[in-house]
Amino acid sequence: MKDLGAKISKKEAEMLLEYLDTDEDGYVNYDEFLKGIRGVPNQKRQAFIDKAFLKFDKEGSGKTAAADLRVLFNTNMHPKVQSGEMTEDEVFVQFL
Repeated sequence: MKDLGAKISKKEAEMLLEYLDTDEDGYVNYDEFLKGIRGVPNQKRQAFIDKAFLKFDKEGSGKTAAADLRVLFNTNMHPKVQSGEMTEDEVFVQFL
């Protein structure tokens, strides 16, 4: 927080950690952070997220690998690919 210029007290930092660290492991992971700043998606938004994820989760395992995403994530129209500055794979890796 200090690196971003936020001036908060130790007590405020502890309160923030307590709020964001929903699994109480002493850390704030990416999912906890997103839920903390965005909130839990409403039913319509969650249905859209689930539908999009199912496109990637072909086996229905609840997990997806980068290779699964790469098949569906077309980077050929990215401006840096178009200009020749980066390859499609380089842009994809940045996306991850």
